[in-house]
Amino acid sequence: MLRAREESPWRKILFSWPTFLVLLVIAVLLSRSVYSLYTRERATAQLLSDRRAELADVEARAAIIESKLKNLDTPRGVEEEVRSRFEVAKPGERVIVIVDQNGDASSSAVTELGFWSRVRAFFGF
Repeated sequence: MLRAREESPWRKILFSWPTFLVLLVIAVLLSRSVYSLYTRERATAQLLSDRRAELADVEARAAIIESKLKNLDTPRGVEEEVRSRFEVAKPGERVIVIVDQNGDASSSAVTELGFWSRVRAFFGF
């Protein structure tokens, strides 16, 4: 015949409800700490990605500034920069105005209006 298995006292303690609840609480606490670490790692990874993109932008701007600085080392580069920032010309230079042949003649004609005509035109009369 089959003998009834005798349960050891350790087995009773190990498979009891209070032990199960204690182990469940420990597992929940450990999973909360793991989840907290995971969320901090994700935030750090996002911050790292943002900083790398910012670094790439700064490096691109630095390259542009460096090329402009190299251009300013030459006399021609200095002249180009001065001409682009300030409307200056060398002595003896003239301004050439190119007029489109297809342009409307009435738009290029400047009419001299009197004071009251300008006031009426301003108010739309």
